[in-house]
Amino acid sequence: MESKETGGAVKVTALDIKKALGDYHAKDFFMTECKNGSTYFPPPQGLLLFDAIAISKSWTRPRIRIYEVKVSRSDFRQDGKWHLYKQYCHEFCFACPKGMIKKEELPDDVGLVYYNPENGAVRQVKKPLYRAVEYDANMLMYIIMNRIDSDRLPFYENNRAEYARAYLQDKADKRYIGYTLRSKMAMEMQELRNEIDGIPYRRKHQELCVDIVRRIIEMLRQSGENIYKAEQIEEVLKRRLASTCPPEFGSMKYHVDQLSTLIGRIEERENGSGKENGADSA
Repeated sequence: MESKETGGAVKVTALDIKKALGDYHAKDFFMTECKNGSTYFPPPQGLLLFDAIAISKSWTRPRIRIYEVKVSRSDFRQDGKWHLYKQYCHEFCFACPKGMIKKEELPDDVGLVYYNPENGAVRQVKKPLYRAVEYDANMLMYIIMNRIDSDRLPFYENNRAEYARAYLQDKADKRYIGYTLRSKMAMEMQELRNEIDGIPYRRKHQELCVDIVRRIIEMLRQSGENIYKAEQIEEVLKRRLASTCPPEFGSMKYHVDQLSTLIGRIEERENGSGKENGADSA
């Protein structure tokens, strides 16, 4: 808890109260320094900054509570904008050091929360009136787009140094993640580039393999093998390599068989012609 003693009195800061409010709303969605819209596209009624906002996680009774944090009486007296905050929430509260603001000083519908510097906790001393207001679209879009993670600053236990260390560590982690991601992407890009560059060589290799297979099939057909499918090549080659006969034997046998068949047909034709001539002379 960030606090320091001056002259025996404990000086309470707004950060102390925001941290205690964060603990008080541990089960709710809590954030600090919340706006009612985008800085670049401010709402028509103007841009407002809420010290703290708590949204209950309930479907049956949704509740948006806005806190205005005060640490001095002069700040409380001079603030004339807090009335504008009520249109954005179901409940509106002041949060201040114990006893700084009296319940009687506030309207009936405004709540009051005291911060106790001795134990670092807050206590509700005046309950705010629940008002059924419509959700403001600009504020909800701001929360979704910019503040979906709850504000971490109020949750640091010791002081601003702890927040600064965590902030620097977070930046270092993000830098490491960014460097690692860039390195990995660069490696993947190089692998893809190598794949693309290798396509012409792989295509040329495939064409060479197809040409070799075509030549083998042609040679086997010339040697008397009837090759109709590429799957037959392996079987024929294994049979040829296992054979003790020279490779030319198959081709010779094929031509000899063709020649024998041709001779047999010629003899049959001549024998038939001789029989016909003998019958005519008789």
